[in-house]
Amino acid sequence: MSNSILDDFTITKRIFFPRYKKFPNPFWIQTNDVQLSCFYKKNEFNSKTIIIFHHGNEVVSDYFDVFVPELTKRNYNVFISEYRNFSMSNGTPSLINHIEDIKTIIKALNVPFKDVIVYGKAIGSLYAIHAVTLFPDISTLIIDSGIGDAYKRLERRVSHEDIDVTENEMKSEVLKYFDTKTKLNNYKGKTLIVRRNSNLKQTDANEIYEWANMPKKLKVFKIDIHEDIFSTSIDEYFNTIEEFINQ
Repeated sequence: MSNSILDDFTITKRIFFPRYKKFPNPFWIQTNDVQLSCFYKKNEFNSKTIIIFHHGNEVVSDYFDVFVPELTKRNYNVFISEYRNFSMSNGTPSLINHIEDIKTIIKALNVPFKDVIVYGKAIGSLYAIHAVTLFPDISTLIIDSGIGDAYKRLERRVSHEDIDVTENEMKSEVLKYFDTKTKLNNYKGKTLIVRRNSNLKQTDANEIYEWANMPKKLKVFKIDIHEDIFSTSIDEYFNTIEEFINQ
């Protein structure tokens, strides 16, 4: 575990919501003294692999009903990364712990980066963006309901007073690990940003789009805040992803 103030338990318990959820045939990844219960479904018809970093209140198996079948029928390999202490993983989740796990996770797949697409949702967007920083030859980055300014987002849940540091100390530490603007400025691959019309994270999506290099696309799904995008726009959602990857 790092010595970062971002590993403070107050932050962890307000960002991550672990659930134990068993599923068959996990793809185990050993990172330091921790075992991560990830998921990997290979499709022999296509060499492209989509790596998913999910929301902090989800687990791997939440993606089995929609994402896995929709992506596999489009002939993608699907890998879903898991956080520490989620599903069957051990260890303690934290903002920094998963940053430290990413290199081991991606190297364990042993696939050419030109055939890799990284997808991040909500807090997972920070890890997807970090992944393309570590491995800039990754071909495509997809962000759904992403986080632009990480400090502003974190501050909504945890103030600097909550963890007994100054505002400048907290800002500096967030920027050290989650400088989204610089990371996106340096990434030369393709970037697709997805958000809902009703999504309160419009500013984040616009920031991510502005900071990303071309080729890039911002796709807005016009659905009500109470609607499930996969019950109203499932084909449009996954067709958008497939079409962008194939550009």
